[in-house]
Amino acid sequence: MKSKAKLVVYKNDELLLLRKKSKKLRYVLLGGTLEKRESPKQACLREAVEEGNVNCELKDMKYLTSTLELNDDKYMYVYYYLTSEVSRYENMEPHKFIGLEWVSAREALKHMRKSDRHVIERFLDGHFIR
Repeated sequence: MKSKAKLVVYKNDELLLLRKKSKKLRYVLLGGTLEKRESPKQACLREAVEEGNVNCELKDMKYLTSTLELNDDKYMYVYYYLTSEVSRYENMEPHKFIGLEWVSAREALKHMRKSDRHVIERFLDGHFIR
């Protein structure tokens, strides 16, 4: 089973999201696949820097939830919430993403993958302690 870690960056009813290069409008959370001997939290921190130049610390990341997605491949997703302010961010992978931007959370939901959307809906509705 492959594991991926995702980071929810939220402020003033907006999410910091990567906008994918695709014909349809698609937003994704910062995050990606764990490397060998890497914890989900470490992977999330590394990916936040690699994809978005978002500098944070492990202590500023709070666990939200884990989900399983069973398609052709089996994936486990681990979600974290960034509790600190983000003062600097930048799209570090322009070959994959149009940009990294603050997007209204409710608007973004329409353009996210199902598993991410479900977690964000629960987050916005207060199912996780912030």
